Amino acid sequence: MPLRGTVEAGKLTSGAAYGMKARAMLYAERWKDASDAAAELKKQGYELYEDYGKLFLNRRAKPIANNESVIEFGYVYETLDYSFDYFNCPPSDGGYAEISPTETLVSAYQMADGKEFDWNNPEMAANPYEGREPRFYASILYNGCQWKGETLYTYEGSVDGYGLGGGTTCTGYYMRKLFDPEISKSQMRRTDLTFYYMRYAEVLLIYAEAMAMQDKLTEALEALNEVRDRVDLPAVSASTKTEFMKLLRHERMVELAFEGHRFWDLRRWKELAESKDVYGVKITKSNDEVSYKKFTLESRKISDKLYFYPISNTELFKNSNLKQNPGWE
Repeated sequence: MPLRGTVEAGKLTSGAAYGMKARAMLYAERWKDASDAAAELKKQGYELYEDYGKLFLNRRAKPIANNESVIEFGYVYETLDYSFDYFNCPPSDGGYAEISPTETLVSAYQMADGKEFDWNNPEMAANPYEGREPRFYASILYNGCQWKGETLYTYEGSVDGYGLGGGTTCTGYYMRKLFDPEISKSQMRRTDLTFYYMRYAEVLLIYAEAMAMQDKLTEALEALNEVRDRVDLPAVSASTKTEFMKLLRHERMVELAFEGHRFWDLRRWKELAESKDVYGVKITKSNDEVSYKKFTLESRKISDKLYFYPISNTELFKNSNLKQNPGWE
C-alpha cells in the first residue's frame, strides 16, 4: 500500500475506501455515486506510473515509488511460498502452463499507431507480433519473443509449442504480465512481486464509464484517453454513448488483462455471447518459414441464466420465501 500522509504502509487508506466504493457503485449501476467516489480518489494525488510494464515488476523487497497503487499485496518468499509462476509459466521454464491467453485478447491489442490489428491484412498477418502497442509486449508471451534471455517458440513441435491436453499452450500464447522474468527453474517459487488489487488506471476507467452513462462524454473521454496516453496511443473520440462504450470495453479488456475484471465485466455488460467462441492460433514452421492460422478452440453455449449464480439449496431451505434465480430451478 502506498503511503498517504501518516498512514502506515499495509493499512487501507481513504483512497482505497473511495476506490472500492466506486467499483461497487459501478457494478450496481449507480453512476453518480460511482463517479463521485472516483472523483474523491482523484483528488488525493494518485497518478499513473510512467512505465506500464515495469509497474508489474515492483518487488516487495525493493518497492518503487509508485502513486498508481490503490490496494496492493504480495508474497515475500522467505515467509510464504509462491506458486503462480510455477503453475503458469511455459514448460521450458519448468512451469505447467495452466493459463493460455486467447487469440481474442491478443488481437485486441492495437498497433502502436492505434490501428486495429487484423488477420485479414496481409502485412499484419505475415508479422502479427511486430509494431504492437506497449501493453501487448508487457502482457503476452508469443512465438519469437525474448523471455529470460532466450527466444520462446510456440510453433507446433517445439518445447513450448501448441498442444491440447495440458502442460503447454492450447492457444499459441502464454501470459507474461504478473510473471517474474528474473527467476530460474530452481527458484520458481521464490519471488516477491506485487499484485495490484486496485490501480489508479482502473479508477480512471470507472470514472470514464460512470460519466458516460450520465451523458458526460467530454469528461469520460478525458479519463479514458489519460489511460491510453500512458502507452503513447493516440486519443480516441466518440459522439454517442454507444460509441464510447465500445471504446471503454476495449480499454478495460487490455489495460486490466489478467487482473480479475473480465469475468465480471462480461456479466454486468450482458455480453457473454461476445466470448462464446474461443480462438487460438496454430503456428507451423517448415524450412524456416513460419505460418499462422487462426482457429476456433471452443464454442460455448451461452444462456441468460449464466448472468446469475444459483442460490444455494442451504439458503433456500432456510427461507421458504426465497425463489431460485431464473434458469436454475
